[in-house]
Amino acid sequence: MAVELDVARKLSLTFDEPSHIGAGLSYVAHGDLVLNPEHPPLVKLLAGAAIAALGAKESSAAAFLAVAREHPEAASELSFRYGERLLFHDNPDFHFPGARPGADAIVTAARLPLVVFPVLLALAAYAWGRARFGPGGGLLALGLVVTYPDILGHGALVTTDVPFAACALPLARTRRDSHSATRISVLWMMMNPQCGTAAMNVPNGSAASESSTAWSSASVSAIMKTSWDR
Repeated sequence: MAVELDVARKLSLTFDEPSHIGAGLSYVAHGDLVLNPEHPPLVKLLAGAAIAALGAKESSAAAFLAVAREHPEAASELSFRYGERLLFHDNPDFHFPGARPGADAIVTAARLPLVVFPVLLALAAYAWGRARFGPGGGLLALGLVVTYPDILGHGALVTTDVPFAACALPLARTRRDSHSATRISVLWMMMNPQCGTAAMNVPNGSAASESSTAWSSASVSAIMKTSWDR
């Protein structure tokens, strides 16, 4: 946890984060999924809700969202422009403890909610290792996760890599002992790209809806077809 908090505060902005952070704020502010439709919204919603609660606002960035509404085929590219405008132009007075005002503060605040996912991943690895091989196996699995550089370096970023792994591992574990329909349903909701967005009125047949559904079907089908008993 301490390492991830340090990553959230010190690591420079990565390529995908302006798009994800900006899209997340637009989801929270406008209640629909227009920008960055190619990625599931849960991570973006968490980041967007965090910075919206702390006072981040769109002003000049709104022009790119308006264009994306008129031209959905360009929504992916426009999400980067929206995010960059939001970070570097629209919120110069945004403050967050331990970060410089403006873009640095927004990125730090957006990353903090994501720290929960590497923690979930570590706990899931420990639980599965312990169930299969006893306390020693659980500790070994836990040690491998918390010292793995890719998880340490990416766990606090506003991207989908570690959050997907953190949801996929418990789902795989539950699938192996798949007598509990309730647990599978809960974990499906965690992985479903529409999780948390049912009230946001994503129209059926829209680009965002079709993209999310395709991502959901492909990813979950791949996991469920894998033989976890071997």
